[in-house]
Order: sequence, then structure tokens, then C-alpha cells
Amino acid sequence: MLMNDAKLQAHRTDDGPPGRSGRPAPPDDAPAAGGRAATIGVVAVLLALLAAAAAVGWWAWAELADIEMSMHGYVALAIGVVATLGLGMGLMWLVYFSHRRGFDDEAGHD
Repeated sequence: MLMNDAKLQAHRTDDGPPGRSGRPAPPDDAPAAGGRAATIGVVAVLLALLAAAAAVGWWAWAELADIEMSMHGYVALAIGVVATLGLGMGLMWLVYFSHRRGFDDEAGHD
């Protein structure tokens, strides 16, 4: 549903200029998106995924219990863990940096 300019201005925040994106603030009487049932569904799916990952991890631990790893294997594992964590943290830092500086405000707006 599209709003005309008067309604758009009426729904902006009262604490100064609109946010960087220029989108209006939702009206006070707007219903919550999804509601309680959607939240419970999302939590249930996430818990099921966590349980499945734990089950696979338990199975792999039990299956590979007899295998010994050399020092080269431990070094490769450590490098992989550090590189993966560094990449993840670096990308998340870029997301927050971009958001705070407003670099992505105009993305997707024609």
C-alpha cells in the first residue's frame, strides 16, 4: 500500500530528521510483523537445526575416535579456524562500518 506525501510526512519520527534511508517510521498502531506464532515457529526451526548439527557432530566424533592426527593436521586445523573466524569477523565489521557511515543507504533505491 503506497502512501501519499502528506501521510508519509505524518509517519516520520518526531525526534529530528528522518533516518538516513528516509523511510517513514511505522505508525504506533501497526501490528507486529508475524506475531507470536511466527516467533515460536522460527525458534522451533532453529532449535531443530541446532539439534541436528549436534547429532551430526556426536556421530562424527564417535566415528573418528580411533583416528590420530599428526602435528601437520593440527597446524592446518588451527590455521583454518583462525582464517574462518578472521574472515567472519572482518565481514561483520564491514557490515557495521558500512551501516554507520551510510555507504549502503542508497542501495536498491531507484
